[in-house]
Amino acid sequence: MTQKPQSSNPTTSTSTPRQFLTQLPSKDEVAKRLDNLLDIIHAVGTRLFGSLWMTLFESAQDAITLGLLVKIPSILSKWITGQEFSGLDDCWTGNNE
Repeated sequence: MTQKPQSSNPTTSTSTPRQFLTQLPSKDEVAKRLDNLLDIIHAVGTRLFGSLWMTLFESAQDAITLGLLVKIPSILSKWITGQEFSGLDDCWTGNNE
């Protein structure tokens, strides 16, 4: 007789979305993981770029921040007026119409 092997952990069956949401890590765990990841990125960046690493890292942070700051007024204008103003060209053509 051949027996089917039983799984050692019966809870590994397909989980429902509701079960998945209850298994999300806490904010502290996520923050700790991000800190660990940034420590690794800083170590590799310092090893590759030396003293220029912090300048490069801060420039990347500034670029991301400026990109977000440009998008916020566009999102607000689309929500309020229904028109999207993603650049100065759109503003000029929007006033001339």
